[in-house]
Formats: sequence, C-alpha cells, structure tokens
Amino acid sequence: MASKRGPKVKLMAMPSQNFIALGTTSSGAPSAQQSLKTAPKREPINETTVPAVAPKKSKLQLSHHMTRSSGGVPQGAAVRREAGDQWEEAAQEVDPSTLLDRVLEAEDVSDERVEALLCGAVRQLRAMRSKPVPDSALYLTLCYLAKTRPLLFCTEIVVEAFCSLLRRDSQPTALGFKNKAGAASQVPVLAANLLLCVYHDETSWPDTFLKVFVEDSLGDRVWVDHDACKGFVDNIMASFGTRMPPKSMMQQDVLSATGAAVAAVTKLVDPAAGATSSPSHLTSGDDASMDETLTTGAATVSETKEMLDNIAVMSRFAHNEQFVVQYVTDVINEALNRRTTASDVSRNLLKLMISTAGIPEVRLIIAQKLEVWIQNPKLTRPAQDLMLGLCLNCNESDAEVIGMLVKMRLKTKPLINHFITCVKEMLSQSVDTFRLVLRTVLYNEVSPTRSLNNIQLISIMFQHSADRSTQVLADVFQEMLFSRDDYLKTLRGLLREIVRALRHEHLNLLTFAESLIDDGPAFADLEPNDSGIKERAVVAITDLLTMIMFLSLSPAVKEAVSTTKTDRREIIRNYQMQNSNIQRIAIHWLQRTVIKRYRPDRSDYLHCLNKVLFMESAEHYYNRDGWPPENDRNLMFRMTSEVPLLEETLIRVLSMGSAKDNPLTSAEAVELSDALIKRAATIIEYDSVAFPVLMVRDKEIFRLLMANAIYRHPDNISLPSGYEPPNMAISDLYWKVWLQLLILTAHNPSQFGPLAWDGYPTLGILIEMSITNHFEFPPPTRMCDDLANRELQIAAYEKQQILQFESYLAAASTKVQINETNSLLLSKLISMDPLGPARKPPQSVLDQFKQLNTVLRLGHLLCQSRNPDFLLEIIQRQQRQSGAGGQQACASAPMPWLVELVESNENNFGMLPVQCLCEFLLGQISEEEASQSQVTGGYESSTKFEKSKRKEKRRKQMKLIAHLQQIIAAQSQCARSDDLANRELQIAAYEKQQILQFESYLAAASTKVQINETNSLLLSKLISMDPLGPARKPPQSVLDQFKQLNTVLRLGHLLCQSRNPDFLLEIIQRQQRQSGAGGQQACASAPMPWLVELVESNENNFGMLPVQCLCEFLLGQISEEEASQSLVTGGYESSTKFEKSKRKEKRRKQMKLIAHLQQIIAAQSQCARELVEYFMKRLTFQQSSARVLASKALSLVMTTTADTVPHEDKPLAFTDVSDMEDNSAAGDKSAIASELLFRLYLQIPSIEQPSRLTETHFVISGQEPSSIDSMTHNLLTAFTSFESTPTRRQSGYLNDCELSMLKLASKHPVLFLRQLPMIPALLKGKVSSVAYDVFKSRNYLSTFKKILNIMRLLKPHLWNKDVKGLNELLLSYIQLFTDYYRCAGRELLPVLSQFLYLIDDWIKFDCESAKAWIKANRKTIVDLSSVYPEQQLFKSLLSGLPFQSQSHHEKHYSENLLLRLREGRRHDERMDGILNEIDKLSDSKPDVLEYFADDLRQLYFNAFTREMAFKLTIKLLNHNPSLADRFVPTYCQCLQRNDSYLANLALDYLPEFVILAQEHRAIILKKAFEIGIMGNTNVINNISDSFALMNAQIGV
Repeated sequence: MASKRGPKVKLMAMPSQNFIALGTTSSGAPSAQQSLKTAPKREPINETTVPAVAPKKSKLQLSHHMTRSSGGVPQGAAVRREAGDQWEEAAQEVDPSTLLDRVLEAEDVSDERVEALLCGAVRQLRAMRSKPVPDSALYLTLCYLAKTRPLLFCTEIVVEAFCSLLRRDSQPTALGFKNKAGAASQVPVLAANLLLCVYHDETSWPDTFLKVFVEDSLGDRVWVDHDACKGFVDNIMASFGTRMPPKSMMQQDVLSATGAAVAAVTKLVDPAAGATSSPSHLTSGDDASMDETLTTGAATVSETKEMLDNIAVMSRFAHNEQFVVQYVTDVINEALNRRTTASDVSRNLLKLMISTAGIPEVRLIIAQKLEVWIQNPKLTRPAQDLMLGLCLNCNESDAEVIGMLVKMRLKTKPLINHFITCVKEMLSQSVDTFRLVLRTVLYNEVSPTRSLNNIQLISIMFQHSADRSTQVLADVFQEMLFSRDDYLKTLRGLLREIVRALRHEHLNLLTFAESLIDDGPAFADLEPNDSGIKERAVVAITDLLTMIMFLSLSPAVKEAVSTTKTDRREIIRNYQMQNSNIQRIAIHWLQRTVIKRYRPDRSDYLHCLNKVLFMESAEHYYNRDGWPPENDRNLMFRMTSEVPLLEETLIRVLSMGSAKDNPLTSAEAVELSDALIKRAATIIEYDSVAFPVLMVRDKEIFRLLMANAIYRHPDNISLPSGYEPPNMAISDLYWKVWLQLLILTAHNPSQFGPLAWDGYPTLGILIEMSITNHFEFPPPTRMCDDLANRELQIAAYEKQQILQFESYLAAASTKVQINETNSLLLSKLISMDPLGPARKPPQSVLDQFKQLNTVLRLGHLLCQSRNPDFLLEIIQRQQRQSGAGGQQACASAPMPWLVELVESNENNFGMLPVQCLCEFLLGQISEEEASQSQVTGGYESSTKFEKSKRKEKRRKQMKLIAHLQQIIAAQSQCARSDDLANRELQIAAYEKQQILQFESYLAAASTKVQINETNSLLLSKLISMDPLGPARKPPQSVLDQFKQLNTVLRLGHLLCQSRNPDFLLEIIQRQQRQSGAGGQQACASAPMPWLVELVESNENNFGMLPVQCLCEFLLGQISEEEASQSLVTGGYESSTKFEKSKRKEKRRKQMKLIAHLQQIIAAQSQCARELVEYFMKRLTFQQSSARVLASKALSLVMTTTADTVPHEDKPLAFTDVSDMEDNSAAGDKSAIASELLFRLYLQIPSIEQPSRLTETHFVISGQEPSSIDSMTHNLLTAFTSFESTPTRRQSGYLNDCELSMLKLASKHPVLFLRQLPMIPALLKGKVSSVAYDVFKSRNYLSTFKKILNIMRLLKPHLWNKDVKGLNELLLSYIQLFTDYYRCAGRELLPVLSQFLYLIDDWIKFDCESAKAWIKANRKTIVDLSSVYPEQQLFKSLLSGLPFQSQSHHEKHYSENLLLRLREGRRHDERMDGILNEIDKLSDSKPDVLEYFADDLRQLYFNAFTREMAFKLTIKLLNHNPSLADRFVPTYCQCLQRNDSYLANLALDYLPEFVILAQEHRAIILKKAFEIGIMGNTNVINNISDSFALMNAQIGV
C-alpha cells in the first residue's frame, strides 16, 4: 500500500484544488501547520510536478462482508456486536490537534495503524455527542482526510466504525439522557457526509448504508430527515425508485430537520462559524497558529460541502437490487407483525414506507393496510402522506394496488378530498396508469361491491383528460358488450349516471359514439363461432347510440327550446348537428362494418337501422329500463328525431338499398329516405340558409334515388333471345323519388336548381306546380306546351311495352296469356326515363303533393331562390308564349296564379323578384282599365262592398309601389358609388379615341405621319373640357400637389367649418345612404376611416365640426368596441399592458367629445332637436340595422342631454320623433320611431307616453330602467310602512303620498306598473298574521282600499299580459276577504265593491284571462256572494258577463242634479243643498263628479259655493287626476283675481293642485309667487307645503 501512495516528501508541496493539510509539528519533517505558515505563493503545477495527494487505491468492496445470508434473514445482533467490538478494540485515540500528522505518518507504515487512528477518532466523536459542537480540529481533520485521502475510509472496519455513528444505539437518547436541541444530530450528520464524500464517485455502495438508513428511518430519524444529509439519503433512496411527494402537498414535513438541528449543523459546515469558533479544549499551540488552522480547515469544509451539493443522485445498489427489495419488505413485514393490531403502527414506519413506495411489494403492503391506518385518528396525517406517496408511485403493473385503492371506503369529507387529490396526481403519471385507474373504477362501479367514490373519480378523470377518458370508457363498454353476460341494462344506467355527474360537460358524446363502434381488442378476442354474442352486441351498441343521442339533450338545450331568444338558436343548432353526426357514423358502421364482421340476421339489421334513425316505435327506446321517463319522452323523442339530415347519411341509406349484399331492399330504402327527408323538411323554425336542415350537395343523389326505384325482374326467368326489356320503374317508388327530389331542390336551389329545371322536365313541372300552387297537369303556366296530348301518346306506348314485357315473363313462368284485364304490372310500372318528357303524376300523388307543399312550405322556398330564379323563368316563358304570333289563345290568357302569389306574400314582398312584382302591377293596371271600360255608370254607382274591395286593392298596390320605390332608390344610390371607377374608364377610353383622331387629322394636314398611341404628342397633354360633366380622376402628380396644398393652406379646415352648405354633413349622409342600400353588401359594410382621422386630428377644436359629424364618430366607436368585444375570447383581463393603455386613451377622447356635446346642448337647447332629427334620418338610410342603431342613438342622446337640456325644453326636442311615431303610414320607420320614443320616455317622462302602446313597449319596459323607478319605490314603501293608527301629521304625509301616487298612476301608468310586483310583496304578512281588530287598528284596511283606488287608474294597461305581479296582487285581496269576511261584516263591503268593479273591468278588456282567474277562485267568490247577497256584481262575475256600471235611475238622478245646479247658477240662487247632494252621492260613486266638472269651475267665483266647489274639485281630481288640465286655467284666474278671499282659498289648495297638475306646476307656482310679490298675501307656507309635497315623491 505504501508503494501506491508515493514518498511522503511529496506531501509538502501545495495541494491541488486549494487543499491545505492540517496538524502539529514533528521531529521528522516540518509539520502541516509550519508548512501552512511558510508556504510560498501558489502557482500552477506543471506536468512534471508530483501531485501532493497520492492517487486513490481501489475502494474495498465490502458488500460480501455485510450482505444477508442466503435465506434472506438479517444477521443477528451478535454478528453486529462482533463487528462493533472489532473496531472498538482496534481504536487508538490521539489528541485531535495531532490526528492529521499521526495519520500521515502512519500512512506509509501500516494500514492497520491508520484504521486504528480513524476508529479512535470515531470513538472520540461518540464521546462528544452530547456537546453542542464537536471538536473543531477533529471534524476538520476528518473532512480534510475524506477529501484528500478517501481510500483511508474504505476498509471494512472503518466503514463499520462510521456506520456505528448512524445507528440508533449510538444516539444519546438511547443512553437515557437528554442533550441540547440539535446536539444529538451533529455527529451522525458528520458521519453521513463523510461517507458520502468518500463514496460519491462509486456506483456500488456497501449494504450497510442501506441497513443504517432503514434503522434510522424506523427509529428517531436523526439524520434521515436532516437537510444536511440530503445527498447521502437521496442516493440510498434512489435504489427504491421512489417518486417522493412534494413538500407542499404533504400533511407533515417528512423530510425536514428541526430548527435547532439546522442551526447546530450550520456551526459545523459554515466557514464563517468555523473560523470564529474557539473551542475551550484546544489549548496546544499559540492562538495565531490555531486560528490559521481553523480557517484553513473551514475552507476545506466549504469546498467539501459544495462538492457534496453537486453529487449526482443515482442508484448505488443496482448490483444487489434483489437484496434491497427483500430486505426492505422483510423489515416492514417484521415491524407490522410485531404489532398487536393492524392500526398499532408507528408514524416512522409509515414514513419509511413513503420512502420505499417505489418498490412494488411495498406498494402492495401499503394498499392492504392503508384503509385501516387512515381511519386511525393518531395516524391520519402520516397515512394521508402515505396515500399520496402510494399514488405517485403506482404504475400500470399495480392493478391489484389500484383495485384496493378504488374500493377504499372513506367516511369524512376531508379524507375524501385528499383521496381525490392523490388520485389526480396518480392520473398524471402516465397514460397507461390513467387507463388502468379508469378501467378499474368502471369495473368496480358495475360490480356488486361498488365504491361510493366511483362516480366522483370518473368525473375527475374526465375533467383531467376528457379525450383519453372517453376512449377508455368506450373500450370498457365494448369489453362488457362482447362478454358472455348481457350488461346492456347496467351500461345504460352507468352512462346516464356519468353524464349526469359530468353535467353534460367533458364527455364528448360524438367521440364516445365513434369509439364505441370501432373494432377494438374485445372484438378481436371473439371466437368465430360466437355469432350469438356478435348479434347481441350489434343490438346493444345500437341501443347505446340512440341513448347517447337522448343524453345529448342537456338542460341548456331544454332551456333554449323553452325560450324564444334568438341567441339560443346556436345552442339548439349545435345539439342538432351533434345528433345528426351520430346518426351519420351509425349508418356508416351499419353499412361498412356490421354486414362484413357481425353478420346479423335481416330482422335485427333492419331494427338497428330504423332505431338509430328514430323510425321505430317509442317502446323500443325505453323497454330496457324505462328510460327516458314518461314525462320527458315526448320532448326527447321530438328533439332527437327532428334533426338535420346529412348528405352522407342519405347517400349511405340509398346505397344500402341498391347494394345486393345488404338486407335493406330498394323499396325499403326509398321509403326510409322519404320519411327522413320529409321529417327534416318539417324543421322550419330556423333560417334555411343559415341553418340548413337538408344539407345535400352531391348530385349523385339523383342517380341513387332513381336507381332504387328501378323495377328488376326475377333472375331465374329467361327472356327471349334478342329481346331487350324496357327500363321500367315501380310507379309508387318513382313518384316518391320525384317528390323527394323536389324537396331537396327546394332546400338546395343553388346546387340542384339548374339541373332540376333544365335536365329533368318532370321535376320542372313539379316546381311550377309548387310555385303557382296549382296542382293539375299541365299547370296553368304550361297550357301552350301541349303536354296533355304528349302524355297520352307516351302512356299508350308505355302500356304496349309493359304488356309485352309481362307476356314474356308469364310465358317463362305461369304460361298465362297477358292482357289489360289480368295484367299485374300495368298499374305498378312506369317508364324509367327521368330525362325524357314530363309525365303526369297520378291524382293520389297530386293530392299528396298539394298537402306537402303547404306543410313543408316548398313554394315559399322555391320563390326565394334567385340562382336560378324559378319564378322569373316562369313569368318570362309565359310572356314569350303570350307574345308569340298566332297564339291568340295563349296571348290573352291571364296569370291568376301570380295574383294569388303576390297577395299571399303581402307582408313579405322581399321574397319575390322585382320583375314579378312589376308584372303583377301591370296586370292590375290592365284589369282596372278593362273594368273601367265595362262600367257604364262609373264608380259612383258601385255598391258599398265593391267600393271597399277597390279601396283595399288600392291600399295593397300603394304598399307594393312603396316597396319598389325603396328598392330602386337604394340600388341607384349604391350604383352611383360603384360606377365611378367604371365610368372613369369609359370616359378615358372615349377621350383617348377622340384625341388620337384629332391628332391624326392634324398630322395628315402637315407631317403626313400615321398617329397611334406610341408616337402621339397630344395624348398625354390634353383632356376633355367638360367642367359640368362627370367627375374625373386627377393624375397622381396633381394629387400629390393637392395633398401638400391642403396641408399648407388648411383647405380642409376651412371647408369643414362651412355650414351653408355643410359639405361634411353631405358627405356623411351620402355614404350612409349608400351603406343602407338593400342588397349591396359591399357598400353596407364600408367604414368611414377618414371621419375617424378627421375627428381625432381636431381633438382640441371640436367646434369646427358639425354636431351630427361628432355623433356619427361616436356611433362608429360604439360599433367598433362591440366588434372587438365579440372577438376577445379571454376578456379584457387578458389584454396586454399596451392594449389597456390604448383603450384608456380612446376612452379619454370619447369622454372629452361627450363633454363638448353637453356644453353645446346646454348653450343651445335646439341642438337636442337636431340630434334627434339626425338619428331619424339615419334610420331612413339604414333600415336593416335600424333597431340596433336606434338603441345606440338613444344611449348617445341620453348621455348628451340628460343633465344639460332644460326640463321644459326636452319635450320640444323630441317632437319630430313623436310625430313620426304617430304616422302609421311610415311602416317600419314608424315602429322604430315609436320604440325610440318609448325608450326616451322611460328616461324623460315629461315627453309624454307614446300614443299607441304595443307588446314591444311592455317588453322594453320590463328590460330597461326608468328615471322614476326610485320615486315610485319610495312612495309605495312610505305609504305601506305605517303599523298603527297614524297621527295627524302622519295622516297628512300619507295623504300627500297618496296624491303623488294617484298622479303618477294616471299620468304614467306604464311606468307605475313597473313597480306592481312590489305591492303584493309589501302587503304580504299584513293578512292572516293578526286578528281583524289589530288589522284594522294598524291602518291596513285603509291601505288595501287606497291601493285599489290606485289600481283603478292603471286600467287598461293593468290587464296587459306582459305586466308582472297582477296575479299576486289579486291573491292578496282574495286572502284578505277569505280571512276576515266572517268577523269584519259590512266593513269590508267598500273594499269588496272596488275589487269587484276592478275584476269587471278585466272581463271587459280580456274576457278569456279574467274568466280563467274567476274559475280558479270560484269557490271563494261563491262564499263571498253568500255573505254579501246585496252585491250584484257577484252574479255578473260568476256568469262571466260584464256588469252595467250605471243604472238608468242613477243616470237620471245625476242628470237631474246637473239641471238643478245650472238652473240655480243661472238665477243666482243658493245651491248649498244641491252641492251637498252631489257631495253625498260622490262618496259612494266619485266618478259622478265628472258630470259636473265644467260647472264646478264656474262656481269658484260664487262667494256662497266656492268652498264646496274647491272641495268637490279636489275629490274629483283624486278620483281622476287626468282631468286636472281642465281646471288649471280657472285655478290660475282665481290666483290673479283682486278678490283676496278667493285668492287665499285657492292658495289653501295650492299643494294639491301642484301635485295633481304637476305638469303645469311651473305656471301655478309662478302665479303664487306673483301674489306674494305683488300683493299683501303671505304665500310662504303654501309654497313651502307644495315643495314639501313634491319632495315627498322622491323620498326627501
């Protein structure tokens, strides 16, 4: 060994890699410390220099000394003690400060001497285990030796010595006393790192390392969990192949050291700490020498630590893997067997199993015990970590382990959640593991002992990887379908449960269906003689395919079906297309795969075919398990069957019928295609262009349909030689095929139209019949073609052919003589010549065709076709025939079918071509001229019916003419824009020709040169002089010069400022007219980027641009924002910082522009009127997007006028909108204007309610807010909030609230009805909860009565079906009467009378709805009628007839009073008695006061009647506030009179008049102020009360 190390003198040189030797001086040579002090400056070592560190000798392979016996049983403790005694006996202790020199000296003398010194150092370390920090010189020396001379540590005895420091029996806790925190772990940590330093480059480690790891793992885990030992531990654990869980997911920190231990180890390995520490037991040598030694050693430790941190982790026991597995499993089993119960295990054992979970045998042990451990409260947290470790290490070979995991039953929610988390981690390991887990869960779910967590696990797996899960699910279904047992019912339930748990997400049913019909391994494993299993599998797969289509009907689709919102169409469309595609792949599977591989019998095959196409009866779809449930069957059958028919599906069905090896016959194929096409054609809810239901494009469909109608004679019959049988078709199938082709053509005119019209005459005739709605042969449009005679000739020849053909067939079989009487084929066959002359359909076919044309709207679809334009073709052909010479009969033939067609499409002229409409008008003119010539007496002698008929006819003509005018005007405007470029080309060509001709004449008279474009001198210099002619294109040089001038001279700026004429506005309006032209999509989509540049360039000078221009810019910005939002899929949150900054800047400019508009409108209120006029012009230009534009216009108007236009000026600003709304002749424009006006009315009620309210207005009212919502809400809340008899002040406040609500209800009933649902909510709880006495004392009865009075003013809008809350309100009163009529007696009669009158008005307005409500509450009404028999309204209500509101006697009495009143006023008599009678009468019937309204105003000026007159006036206005307009002028006269008593009396009623006539409150208050200023009357209190009453409306 000495010869391998080299001479000792070499050690005195400076070591490489900055290693410095340690030790004291000796007699033989300079000590290591002296060499450190006197060492020269370090220089690079050349190639001839002998290295200071001798090369390593081969490390001892000690595995054979420390392996287990062949039986796999660990060696006994005696063997361990023997090894321990051996190194203990050999140990020789020396002073730590001299250890390095002694080892270096002994290195050349004896290996045993070196071993003794190192073992002595180990003994010293053991003795220092209770100290906070071991001797610095000792551990630094050992670090230095391990770094420079690792072979010294590789002997068996030295390894055993250092491993003894890692064992449990060497730890202080085993000796029964405690140490300071962290001290016990310092020595083992040092030992572990020394061993790692020595063996870091060895691939085979001694087995002792593994054993001590296992021992410490099961013990106190002193160093196993220590961060400083991570490199050593990781290399040992690498042999287990364990994937450790991340610490962030662990319930407890399995691999971490305590804080004290970390701090202590820091003192060992931190260079700074080693340099500053000065252990008290180091006394030899001077202080300076010792400091230098420690500093040098600390540097060595630092380098060693850096080296250990970079050591690669690898399996160091690959040479003995079997031993590793056997030893670990034996230790774990032995530890488990020592426990009395399964749950009585230590936490450290579980931690050891986490570390060794990479071993398959360990995973199996864990899986067997994990459920018990995790249920133990003491072990829950480590067991959860163990579960995580197990799941992280499972792979595709752990089928048994995964099966146990799946069957695990967890009881608490936290454990289940943790289990789910673990499974998610396991699913991410590999694809094979994922498949194994899902297969295990699925099989467990269908087993008798299924786990409760299965469905949740399946949901997680689908969320984790939907495509992969779908494929596995299909494979499992296939395996079970191809098994010996019938699992169909089980699989149906499982599939439903999975879809329900996934909430119709993550599982792509189309992908699942495709995977289900693929031939997987399960089919390949079948034996050839397993035909029964195959047949059953075909039926089962078909059943599952239909169930998949049922399951596609998600709650979202059901909701979309039940609503009418247009945005729901896409949801239904996607659902339909998914089912159509499932049918497509099912038909493909039945055609290509089932026939060849499964070979089912004919009945099963046809059953499967009809079932997937939903042509079977309903019981075939739910006879397995009763699903779908009965209440959902109708909807599900309808939705799954009524889906678009795909081209591939139809073609494959027809191909089956024409194929000889397919069980489906030709007749069955035609019948099936007929049913499919007609069913798809009945889906007419959607646009046939945007959402086609018969998506057929391949013209091969014509050939396939005809091929299935061909008649084929039996193959076993031989026909005469040389005889060629005629091409015949089965008549029934033949005409079914023609009708199917007609339906396909109607739905796909651009694809099949030209072929059908020009190539198939019979189909062309059917098209004409459909369009003209005349089902006779020939149709009225073909009377001149002599089709009837041709049909007779063809039919005669056809009969002859059929009889001859049948005779030959009979001669070869029955030998019967065939004639017309006994022929069987004569009525069943027809010539197969689809390209030949048109044939006459049988009458039964025409009847069926007529019905189909109506149901499927075939004529409507064909009329809409423009390529080809069938309708125009028919008209033009008939015109050609009419104009042909010699065809007088045809020339005089009218076109009644055209009249019927146009009149039937009165509300949809757009579907008819313009030429058709013009032809109709010409016919109408001719007819009128003819009728005028026949009428001798003129129109004056016509009957009333004839006049009415002519008037209606004229109205239709005017409507049609207006439609044509709009089309022509729009097209001409857009044509002007499109033709500019073409016109310039034409003018330039003509100009060139003129110049060349002119120059040729000049040259002929002078130079005699032939002039052309090449040698022309004038061509580039001249231009036509026509300044008033069409616009010309300037040369590019002129454009460049013009651009420069425009900038320098600010020409554009000056032109934009012009307002007479307003060039800028003219440009904008012309482009709007062009973009609004119908049918000109290129123009309609043209943007105005120049306008954006213009506005943005004048950001600081908006005043130079017209208001309309600025509004147009804002509308463009709104449209652009909406378009950008529809394109952003992730939302604005995902935008970049630059994009956000750009949007912010854009928004700033918009706000600046809006502020500018507000300033203009505030200064010039007329500007608001200009805005509205401008928007209405926009509606005129762009009708296609008028409603969207109106909504944007409203938003802009409200933004710019809400706070700037004076209140009284706002109604004037919108006068034009109101006028347009009242103009019913304006058509769509009027409807849009009405909608815009109503939206404005919601925000500005002062502009008055629209005169005509439609259902659209009520829908808008329910969707958008209103400016008076808060006012109505405040009034209702205050009015119903009192819970006791109100005080005098409170009564006044309630009266004020009531007045305000009465005025609101009469003036703005639609706006008040917005809060109707709030009223029953406020009344709820006031009935039934208290006795009647309490109910009455709390003012509830008065509240109910007054609310009925308010409801009376809301008629007739109250009964609109779009009003919400009405039924709840009526039920509140029904409950009031039901609960209190027995104890209240007649006190309820006034309220009951009001209520019954209200219901009576409902009957008059909407009898059907009112009767339905009366029927639902009939029992209550009958009971009340028995309690109050004097109330006559009950009889009317129960009979459903309206009640006569006023008897003849009452009317006579009222008229008599009026006559007496006027007579007394005429003679200046006292009328106190008459007024008292009127007052008493009005208590029960306040509407009687309307008779006396005009007379009451005159009584204000009578000193004896004025007080009663004012009193009755207020009572009348309380009953009907809408009459206030009639009293305001007279009331103002009272305020202006010199009569102070009259003025003061009028002022007393000032608050009531201000509220009940608040639209005139400005005038009334102005008069009151004038009295206070000009007279001596104190008006402060009256005006203050008026303002207080107005403030009460808004809750102030």
